[in-house]
Amino acid sequence: MGDGMILEIKNVSFDYPDKNILKDVSFQVEEGDFLCILGSNGTGKSTLLKLILNLLKLQKGEILIDGIPSRRFKNYSDIAYVSQKATGFNQDFPATVFEVVRSGLYSVRGFMKFSAKEDRAKVEEALKKVGMLEYRDRLIGNLSGGQQQRVFIAKAIVSDPKIIFLDEPTVGIDVNAVDSICCLLGGLNLSGYTIIMVTHDLSSVIHHSNKVLLLSENEPCRIYKTEDFLKQNYSTHYHHHKEEP
Repeated sequence: MGDGMILEIKNVSFDYPDKNILKDVSFQVEEGDFLCILGSNGTGKSTLLKLILNLLKLQKGEILIDGIPSRRFKNYSDIAYVSQKATGFNQDFPATVFEVVRSGLYSVRGFMKFSAKEDRAKVEEALKKVGMLEYRDRLIGNLSGGQQQRVFIAKAIVSDPKIIFLDEPTVGIDVNAVDSICCLLGGLNLSGYTIIMVTHDLSSVIHHSNKVLLLSENEPCRIYKTEDFLKQNYSTHYHHHKEEP
């Protein structure tokens, strides 16, 4: 575990025209953390991620990434984002696994030329980390949902970020693949990546995390160490998340 503060959220509030959705949210993430963000629909989980990633404009409060205000943060290779698979992807897109992962390099540095050899090495290393190297020449649309999501995680880590943000990465994925995706993320966290994940699949991911942020509509947000959260909340509030074996 690192001990550097990598993300600070200070008194962040956000209103949509018809609804107050985040109210005075504050928490901190240190290097090496695996934070699960929980809350029922409408509590602002995805909105919070979008504010951190500058996809929405901050209205109130402050967000610091590596000590830099998020609106001025320009080290894009330090942060990676994996969206919900089901919503962000055209199945007919005729790209190979290799091409999809390589595009993660371009999105970070523009089309600055690195050698094809360097690119190939980086892409293959990322695919190896997610267990998808032998699929590199397959068309992405021909893979299962769980395999596709592994490829998108490889695309996220190909630029070697410090933090990986994931928005419900197991939505729409076969239940048997969910556990293996969560184990993969746990392994990436142990190898040094800081992970911040909005999730509903609590039973699959909770034991890989070390912190839990709970967003509620009518109560202040709370951050817990995972073991404290499990003692206090899991059996009562989140029993319905548990999947039948």
